[in-house]
Amino acid sequence: MKTLVGQPLDLTFVVLAYNEEAALRQTIEDCLSWMRKSGRVAQVLVMNDGSTDRSGAIADELATEYANVRVKHIERNAGQFNAIRTCWELVETTYYAIIPGDHQFVMASFDLFVPHIGRYDVIFGFPNNEEVRGKLRGVLSHLWRIYLLAFFGVSVVYLGGLVVLPVRLVKAMKIEHGGYLGLYELMVRICMSGANWIQIPFEMREREGGASGALRPWRNLTDLARMTRLWVRLKGPGLLPGGEEFEASRKAYAAYRAELQRRSVAHPELERRQGLRS
Repeated sequence: MKTLVGQPLDLTFVVLAYNEEAALRQTIEDCLSWMRKSGRVAQVLVMNDGSTDRSGAIADELATEYANVRVKHIERNAGQFNAIRTCWELVETTYYAIIPGDHQFVMASFDLFVPHIGRYDVIFGFPNNEEVRGKLRGVLSHLWRIYLLAFFGVSVVYLGGLVVLPVRLVKAMKIEHGGYLGLYELMVRICMSGANWIQIPFEMREREGGASGALRPWRNLTDLARMTRLWVRLKGPGLLPGGEEFEASRKAYAAYRAELQRRSVAHPELERRQGLRS
């Protein structure tokens, strides 16, 4: 079994895989290649979400070959966000980054993310070449941006891409929805909690395998209605912040920051040893 050598990075790449046998191996190997080139070593956790093709076998092969690769097999397809929620109990590092197993993200872009890990609560990535996603998906993403800005005041360019999040904070958020909507709800609650974030560009390539579920009109309309209900609970009547759930998210974030402060006082050299600072 191969052991990569480099500066430890307190981060896990969570690779989401559902019937991605055409691209999964290259996705994982790109993560490992980035570590070799950058001189940093991170964990890789593959979430095999009930795949019916060879995705699970491919992940297992790489896990036996590399010491820092692990696999979690979910027996039945649970959906993207439910797979993410499951990973929260498995990630052993402070931060995790979501990497879809379709090999669309160019890992060299992650060089831009590293200096900001630990300095911001959340790092959102947005594609600087969005045209590779296709015009229809681009228009759909743009409409969601307008909706989130108008209703929630959330001005994040791209919520469904490469993102770095702290495990403790996401576990503190009360998330009611599953599926792709659950991911949007998580990001909105975090953004409204008072967390600070930065947006970093990354490069995408054309999809090599699997299929995107983003272009389902009925699902998008249903998600829109559910997000509107979430707005009522978070924001209350009118456009001003209010409501019990809004305050709950703020309190969860305040508790998270207080815990970080306690850890910083108790272990002043922790961040330097973990490689979270340049």
